[in-house]
Amino acid sequence: MPSLLPRIPLEPPPGYVAFVATHLEPLRRQAAGVVDDEDDADQIYPEVLTDVASRWYWLQLCDSWLGRLSRLGRLSRLSRLNVPGRQGGIGATDSYLDRAFHRRSKRWREEQAAAEEAAFVDVEVWRPNRRPRPAWSSAGARLARYLRPTATDASVIAEASVAWWHAYEAHRRRRLIALLVSLLVFAVLLWRITEAVNP
Repeated sequence: MPSLLPRIPLEPPPGYVAFVATHLEPLRRQAAGVVDDEDDADQIYPEVLTDVASRWYWLQLCDSWLGRLSRLGRLSRLSRLNVPGRQGGIGATDSYLDRAFHRRSKRWREEQAAAEEAAFVDVEVWRPNRRPRPAWSSAGARLARYLRPTATDASVIAEASVAWWHAYEAHRRRRLIALLVSLLVFAVLLWRITEAVNP
């Protein structure tokens, strides 16, 4: 059955996995620079990769269309755009990645500022200071924070798959909302028509 909204496959395409492999480490470094801690960088960059995954096919279409226009020499009006194949130009996908990163980092900073304002609470201690009870943990859990995971091909595929899955879920949610709204509009129209026919 044909659908009005395009479908997203469950697995990321190889082009998206290659894009994530190319941009994952620079994106992690940029995110670590925003949050001032490399361990907390995963608060920003997965959301950015999800934004790119949700618009992947449109961005690829934009890249190929603008690339064709630049090869045909029909970019006199569009010469300000960054077109793949031009000197110094970047594609629509890279441009969107930068915009999504700046948007997500701005949102993260605003959330942190709001959390810091809300977190200030004046506490009055009524008991004398007691030493807290030691937390029970294994040696592996205590050493885990000192070990840095290395980026492997499996981690790139995992990051791409997770971002693609989040984009798939968002797409599915949007389709469900569109279906519910259209059913509601249809029911209201049907009700209005029956009211007009039977006064």
